[in-house]
Amino acid sequence: MRPLGRRPRPLDTFRLWVAMPPDALDDSARWARVSDVFDVVADLPVDERPAALDRLCRDADGHPEAGLRAEVESLLAADADATLSTRSLRPVESVAAAALLTDGVVVGERIGPWRVLRELGRGGMGRVDLVERADGVYDQRAALKRLGLAAADRVRQFIRERQILARLEHPGISRLLDGGVTDDGTPYLVMEHVEGEPITTAADARGLSVSERVQVFIQVCDAVGYAHRHLVVHRDLKPSNVFVSEDGGVKLLDFGIARLLDDEADGGVRTALPALTPAYAAPEQVAGGAITTATDVYALGVLLYELLSGQRPYEIEHPTLSGIVQAVVETRHRPPSAVTRDEARQRALRGDLDTVVMKALDKEPERRYGSADDFGADLRRVLEGRPVEARAPTAAYRARRFVGRHRTGVVLSALVVLAAGVGLGSTLWQARQARIEAATSSATAAFLGDLFRGADPTAAPTDTLSALDLLDRGARRLDGGLADQPAVRADLYAVIGDAYLGLGRPDSAAAFARRVLAVTGPSGVARDAVAAVRARVLLARATFPTDPEAAAAEFEQAVAAARASGDDAVLLDALEAQGDLVGSQVLSPDETVAVFEEAMALCRRLEGDDSPRLGRILAMFAGKAASAHQHGRIEGLLRDALARLPADEAPYDRSGVLLELAKMLHATGQPEEAVARADEALAIRRRLLAPGDPRIGHALGTRASIGGGGPIQSEADAREALAIAERHADGAGEIEALDGLGAALTSQDRMDEAVEVYRRRFVRAGEVYGAEGTRYPAASGTYARSLYQAGRFAEASRAWETSLELTTSAFGPESAVVMSSLLEAGWSAEAAGQDARAAAYYERAYTGSRALSETSRTRASAALWLGKARLDSGRSPEAVSLLREALAVREVLDRPTASGETGDGMRAQALLGEALMESGEETEGRRLVEQALSVLADVFGPDHPATRRARAVLRR
Repeated sequence: MRPLGRRPRPLDTFRLWVAMPPDALDDSARWARVSDVFDVVADLPVDERPAALDRLCRDADGHPEAGLRAEVESLLAADADATLSTRSLRPVESVAAAALLTDGVVVGERIGPWRVLRELGRGGMGRVDLVERADGVYDQRAALKRLGLAAADRVRQFIRERQILARLEHPGISRLLDGGVTDDGTPYLVMEHVEGEPITTAADARGLSVSERVQVFIQVCDAVGYAHRHLVVHRDLKPSNVFVSEDGGVKLLDFGIARLLDDEADGGVRTALPALTPAYAAPEQVAGGAITTATDVYALGVLLYELLSGQRPYEIEHPTLSGIVQAVVETRHRPPSAVTRDEARQRALRGDLDTVVMKALDKEPERRYGSADDFGADLRRVLEGRPVEARAPTAAYRARRFVGRHRTGVVLSALVVLAAGVGLGSTLWQARQARIEAATSSATAAFLGDLFRGADPTAAPTDTLSALDLLDRGARRLDGGLADQPAVRADLYAVIGDAYLGLGRPDSAAAFARRVLAVTGPSGVARDAVAAVRARVLLARATFPTDPEAAAAEFEQAVAAARASGDDAVLLDALEAQGDLVGSQVLSPDETVAVFEEAMALCRRLEGDDSPRLGRILAMFAGKAASAHQHGRIEGLLRDALARLPADEAPYDRSGVLLELAKMLHATGQPEEAVARADEALAIRRRLLAPGDPRIGHALGTRASIGGGGPIQSEADAREALAIAERHADGAGEIEALDGLGAALTSQDRMDEAVEVYRRRFVRAGEVYGAEGTRYPAASGTYARSLYQAGRFAEASRAWETSLELTTSAFGPESAVVMSSLLEAGWSAEAAGQDARAAAYYERAYTGSRALSETSRTRASAALWLGKARLDSGRSPEAVSLLREALAVREVLDRPTASGETGDGMRAQALLGEALMESGEETEGRRLVEQALSVLADVFGPDHPATRRARAVLRR
């Protein structure tokens, strides 16, 4: 029997089936027995398994069954190995060689926890049925695919599909949900069922324009690109494997002939023509050449050609091997605009779209796009009117594309964009401007004036007009000039570096920061300590997204140099930037607080108590204090900051404060104001920033995480934020968007999806932030919590073990954060049937919370849950004492801030009443339980475990 409430782990049965010897499978009763024992023991910690095997591996008379135990232990050993070795596949092949499907569909047939509803289709691998959950755990429909051929190479192919799907977690790829074997030994996979139509059918049925078709197709490129980044080539991309749902989302289906790029060999039998769909196959695929990501790019090119023109680039008249080779390898394609009959569509395709499609369809793999991501990026350039990579980058062509996007004010636009880039370095510029001599100012102005004249069509008629190209030109000119004016050169290096950073070129920004350091260093002429400090700050800002540790080291050097310079204004700049970027992520909570307190004191002294800059620093501090769990200070700091940042004077800074305030209000049970603040912040950023800007993504992620607009809108916000973050390689934005997406899915009770999102967020936090700081431990706790909410209690218990290690290291073993985590770890362990472990967690939380405070909600909760554990273990007198303490602490605290806290108080009262009844005080105990029952039913509901327990106590 599985523990109550536990959902079967995906593919447990499938892994068992792979590892079982053939003769064991002949005995269905013994197989079921081994499976049941394995299912229970596999979820236990390793040190608890021997005792469980002693208890479970016995016959009806209680005698040990050594054979049963040996089989289970061998399966446990196989389960510990994450890969399916060649050795483990051999028994599968011998068993599955006899696995043939019957022709008919048995409606209502049970396969594991699934019930067959109808057949969806058949293919070379077998049959696919529409199924629904039949075990009552939760409602879900899915597509069940079972092997239908007896060949050994097909079994390997089937298992490879399982391996591939298990490693792919992307909203555009149909997810693997489950797997196992039927009663007759046939292996099966259960995948997400996608309601929708093939992409070409959906586009025609909905009357999509060319640009709308391209927008949908970019989603396909994103999903295929994700697979490529995980070393998977699909090899069978075609309309029937790319579905569009009712909401316009794309799903890739059928990885049945996909392969892993890190596979050494297919392991199957070679035939004259590999498994493929000829009309969408690449030349190298037909010719038996190397399969790479370029193979999928070609198929994507065929698919886009058909989607845009309504025709395939060629038709295969003779479906023989020679006919296929002739059509695919030898036929030269006409551009899609040349084959469509629609004149409007011809005009839309002619030019860049034709060029992009034909590049994807190049016969030579190395001349196509290097990946699906590159393909999608060029299509985005088409939609945005920017120059595409598929064309030779002539100056005239790039200028035409720029003018096409900005038909008026081309020169003015270039001036404004570069001026904005210079503005990004305004802190440096303004702080030093008063000290620059007149000759230096004149030389700087002359250089910038000469640079801007490059945008004048009369001075440079063939040159490119983009801001980045202007910066590149300035950098080249600067390398060859101003050798005798190092101060000017250092300032311009810094300004250009800041502009590069603002325009999304951190590598270039870091290079220019290092040039400043070279000019101002000990061997340079300028020897300007202030410029060196600012250069280190720029270098830290540029390197932080990819290397937070290196950025933290640069900040430390910048702050130390600023102190040595004696310039408090420069020190304030360095501290502000240090706290903003690495505070709470690399620094400890105490270090973060110290940085901001010094910065606030300096700002008050230098700029006054009403300074808008002080408002910005207060807002930053509030955000980092939230991450460091300094909750008592947050609301006051944020409202103070908001008062210093009027909407008409500092709208962008105000939007940042609003977002932090929204998070805090949500965390403290004030949802209506939280959503209003997030909406205001998002509106400001949409007004100020260009569409797709990462800072809009951050605002969307925040609104999604607090549930603004309801679950469906929150999911849409989160997915938009995630797409923006991935497009800009914004790790922090990706993590924030995943948090919002997980919250949106949780609110829709789509817990399996939410768990995978939170797992991805946990992994990504480790990649972005590393083990230092608080972000990674916090993400580990969120992941563990999602497993608990999904009813996967044993997995949650193990995840909390990991989270506790990280949290203890980050916050210290006696911190309030660790005490709260111990309680949640206890809930998971208790739900998984690990009562002793749960009691140990509760006891640690109780002891630690008492040391922290005499009256805290954590202490009240710890006393409640430890009291319950003592009551459940028959130690009623101890339970009475602990539960009285829980109630007493709650009476001292302020009124509850949420209904759940009221419910916990009544839960404690009901348990106290039960403990008193167990101790012989029947009348008083019954009175307390009766009083608590009605409140529990109102707050938690009539079917909640606490309510049912209280009701059962009163029936005694």
